[in-house]
Amino acid sequence: MKKEEIITIIIIIFIIVAEIITQKHTNNSLDELDEKLKNLKEMTLSKQYSNEELKQTTEDIDKSWEKKDDLLSYYLEHEELEKICTQIKKIKAHFETDLEEEVVPEIEEGIYLLDHLKDKQKLNLKNVL
Repeated sequence: MKKEEIITIIIIIFIIVAEIITQKHTNNSLDELDEKLKNLKEMTLSKQYSNEELKQTTEDIDKSWEKKDDLLSYYLEHEELEKICTQIKKIKAHFETDLEEEVVPEIEEGIYLLDHLKDKQKLNLKNVL
């Protein structure tokens, strides 16, 4: 009987540690992308940057997200990650077609999706039940 209790406690500790690590990684990844999107929004609204600079910034955001998406997809819902990926592609397409005036709502939607995913992944009673 003692053996089973020890194994159970070890498994529970492992699960808690794994949850803490993945939660921290998720928050860091989503916070970083959130900051990049907010910076892109400010750059777009300031009208001090050329379309080429904005396109390059968007391309950098897209590449950064693809790297993070590979790891996040191991433990997060693919549907939520695909929504974020699609939103980044929409933002990128707006800059490629020279529609800077219409891109700000798309950036806001991307920021909202990131915040929604952060809230959804928090370990709280609402999300557990």
